[in-house]
Amino acid sequence: MDEGEEYEAPRASSSASPSAAAWGVIGAASREKADAFLDEQIKVLRLEKEKLEKEDAAIDAEIALNLSHLRFRRLGDFTKFTLEGAAGILIVLVLVALGAIVFQAATDRSVVIDAFKVPQDMAQKGLTGDVVASAVLDHLVKLQAETDSSRAADTYASNWGNDIKVEIPETGISLGDAYRMLVGWLGHQTHITGEIYHTPAGIALVTRVGGHAGTRVEGHEADFDQLVERGAETVFRETQPYRYAILLGNVAGRQADAQKILQDLAVSGSDADRPWANSVLGEIIAVQGNVDLGLALTRKGYALAPDLPMMSFNLAQVDAVAGYDEDELRMVRVSLRSLSGEGASMITSQSAAVFAVLSRVTIDEQLGDFQAAADENQRALDGPDYERSHFASYYEKAADLALAHDIRGSRAALGGGSDSGMEEQAAAAYGWELCNFLLPQYSAFADLSDWRAARADAERLLRLPVTRGLGAEATNRTMLRPWLALSEAETGDVKAARVEIAKTPGDCYLCLRVRGQIDARAGNMSGAAFWFSRAIAAAPSIPFAYANWGAALLRAGQYDAAIAKFKTAHDKGPRFADALEMWGEALMQENRSDLALAKFQEASQSAPNWGRLRLKWGEALVYAGHKDEAKAQFAEAGNLELSVGDRAALARRLR
Repeated sequence: MDEGEEYEAPRASSSASPSAAAWGVIGAASREKADAFLDEQIKVLRLEKEKLEKEDAAIDAEIALNLSHLRFRRLGDFTKFTLEGAAGILIVLVLVALGAIVFQAATDRSVVIDAFKVPQDMAQKGLTGDVVASAVLDHLVKLQAETDSSRAADTYASNWGNDIKVEIPETGISLGDAYRMLVGWLGHQTHITGEIYHTPAGIALVTRVGGHAGTRVEGHEADFDQLVERGAETVFRETQPYRYAILLGNVAGRQADAQKILQDLAVSGSDADRPWANSVLGEIIAVQGNVDLGLALTRKGYALAPDLPMMSFNLAQVDAVAGYDEDELRMVRVSLRSLSGEGASMITSQSAAVFAVLSRVTIDEQLGDFQAAADENQRALDGPDYERSHFASYYEKAADLALAHDIRGSRAALGGGSDSGMEEQAAAAYGWELCNFLLPQYSAFADLSDWRAARADAERLLRLPVTRGLGAEATNRTMLRPWLALSEAETGDVKAARVEIAKTPGDCYLCLRVRGQIDARAGNMSGAAFWFSRAIAAAPSIPFAYANWGAALLRAGQYDAAIAKFKTAHDKGPRFADALEMWGEALMQENRSDLALAKFQEASQSAPNWGRLRLKWGEALVYAGHKDEAKAQFAEAGNLELSVGDRAALARRLR
C-alpha cells in the first residue's frame, strides 16, 4: 500500500480475526509488566516506609536523649543552686550565731563566783574552794528569792562546771575560754573572789567584789554556815544594792537602813540603779507625808527611764496620793503601753502580769466602768500573787462591785460583812494599792443612802492602826477624809463637813468634788458651781465631777442643765452607769420617759444588779404605757438591794 493511499478499515467477518488474537496477547503482556511494575513500586514504597520509620525512631530517640540531658542539666543546676543556697544559709546562721554570742557577751552583767582559796587542812576535809564558792552562791540565790521586787535581778553563776571544752582548731583554746575572753573584753561581768584563812579565834572569810577591797567576817570554824551567810549578804549588798534595800525594807527595824541606801543610790548610784532608787524613794517619802518631794523624785525616776513600766506606774501611785487623778490616769496608761515595749524586759514576768491587770483596773475605775474593774480584779486573783497583791485585789473587787451597785456581790466578796483583818493585810502588804484606794462598805452604804452607816465606816477606817501610823495622814487627806466629809454633809452636819474637808488639799480632785457636793447640799449652788468647775479643770478626762454637778442640778430642778452635764459625763466615761441612770431620771422629770428607757437600758449593761435603776426603769415603762414590761422590772428591783425610800416607792408601785 502506497503512503498516499487511504487506510480502509477491515470489514466484519463471521470468522475470528488474526488481529484480535494479537491484541489479546499484547494486552496480557502489558498486565504482567504492569503488575511487575506495581510490585516493584510497592517494594520501593515499603523500603521508603521502613526508612522513614527508622528515621522517626532515631529522631524520637534523639529527642528523648536531649530531654533526658536537659533534665539532668536542670537537676544539676538545681542541685548546684541548692548547695550554694545551703552554704549561704549556713554562713548566715554562723554569722547570726557569732553575732548572738558577741551580743550576749557584750550584755552579760552576771555576777560570777570564782573558786575561793582555802587552807589545805580545810580542803582535805572536803571544804574545797569550789565547795565554799558554791555555798556562797546558794545563799545569794536564797537572798534573791526572798527579795520581792518588780526589777529583774542580775544573775549569779559559778565559774566552773559549765565550761565548753571543745577546742578551736590550731589555737589550743576552748570555746569556753574564748567566750570568757570575749566577755572580759566586751561584757560587764562582776567576779566574786575570796579566801578563808585561820585566825587565833577561828577562821575569817573574806569576799571581794570585782577589784574592790575585801569584806571580812570572822567566827568559829563550827559556825561555817553562818559565816558564809554573812559573807553572801555583803556580796548581795555590793552587787545589787537596790534589791538589798528592798530586802531590808521588809525587815522590821531595818526600814531606815533601806531608805538610806536608796538615798545614796538616787544620788550616786549607777545608771541602772538611779531610776529605781528615785522612783521607790519618792513613793516612800510621799506616803510619809512629803508629797511634793515624793512627786519630784518619782518624776525624776520616770525621766531617767521612761520606757520602764514601773517608773510610770510608781509616778501614778504618787499622783494618786496627791489627788492628781488626771495625771494618775495618764501615767497608768503610759505604764500599760510600756508593758509591751522594750522596758518590759527589765522587770520580772510575774510583776508585769500583775501590773498589767492593776493598770487596767485603774483605767476602768477612773472612767467609771466599775463592773469591768471588778472583773479585772478577779483576773488578778486568778493570777500570780505579787507581794501578797491578792489581799488588795480581794478588797478592791468588793469596792468595785459596790460602785457598780452590786451590793450583794460586794458583801459576798467581803465575806458577808466587815473584815478589818483583811483590810489590815491589804493595807500593810500592798499599801492599799494606792492608785485604787476605794472603800467597799462605805460605797455600799452610800449607794443605799444609808449615810449614817457610811459615816461610821469612814470613822472606823480612820481609827485603823494602818491609817494612824507614821506618814498615813498623806493618804488620809486625799483618800479618806473627803469621804468622811461627804457623809457628814449627807447626814445634815454641814458644819462638821466643812471642818473635815478643810483638812484636805485645795487641788485634790476628790476634795474639790466633795467641796462642791457640800455646798450643793447646803443650797449654795454658786459655790457648788465654783468647786465643780475647778474639779473639771483639774481632771477634764474623768466623768465624776460632771456627774456630781449634774446630780446637784437635778436635785435643784434644773433638768436641762443637769442633762447637759450627764451627757458630758457619758462622753468621758461611756460605761459609767450613774450618769446614764440620772440622765434617764432627768428625762422623766421632763415627761420624756420614752427617751429615758434607752438610757436605763444602756446603764443596765454596766450595772445589771442595780436595784434603783430597775425601779426607775419600771416607772418609765409605766409612763410609756408598757405595764407588763414595767412589772418585770419591778420584780427585778424587788430581788435586789434598795434604799429605804426606794423600797417604799416599789411597794407603792406594786400595790
